[in-house]
Amino acid sequence: MTTRTCGTETVAGELSAPEAGPVLVIEDDRLVRAAVCAFLEELGCEVLATGSAAAALALIATLTRQPRLLICDYGLPGGVDGLQAILSVRRQMGHGFTACLMTGLISPEVRSRCQEIGIPLLYKPVSPATLRSIVRQAYG
Repeated sequence: MTTRTCGTETVAGELSAPEAGPVLVIEDDRLVRAAVCAFLEELGCEVLATGSAAAALALIATLTRQPRLLICDYGLPGGVDGLQAILSVRRQMGHGFTACLMTGLISPEVRSRCQEIGIPLLYKPVSPATLRSIVRQAYG
C-alpha cells in the first residue's frame, strides 16, 4: 500500500475542502499507479494507492475519512477484477463516492458490465484531461 498526500496547490479550486475525502487508486502495475498518483497529486488530491482489491478493502477499514473517488484498474491480482473490486468497496462503504474503471483491454463485455452498474470506463493510457474531468465531477 502507498499513502501519498498532495501539495497545497489545486487546479482551479477543484478540491474545495480537504475534508472531502481522498482519491483511492487500485492499480497493480507500479509504474501506472505512480503516474496516476503523481498527476492526481498535481491536481491537489490526497491520494491513497494499493495494488489489489484486498489491500484496498483493508485500507478503507482503517480510514477516518472515506474516499470520495475510486479509480480502479480492471486486471487485478487475486482473482478479483476491477468491477468486482468496485462493487466490494460499495458494499463496504456504500455509494457515497464516484468510481471509474481503467483498462487497456478493449472488450464489449467489460464495457457492457460498466454500463450496467453505471461506472465510467477509461481506456489506458488515460489522458490528463480525462483524469482532470473525473476529479472535477467527483469533487464538484
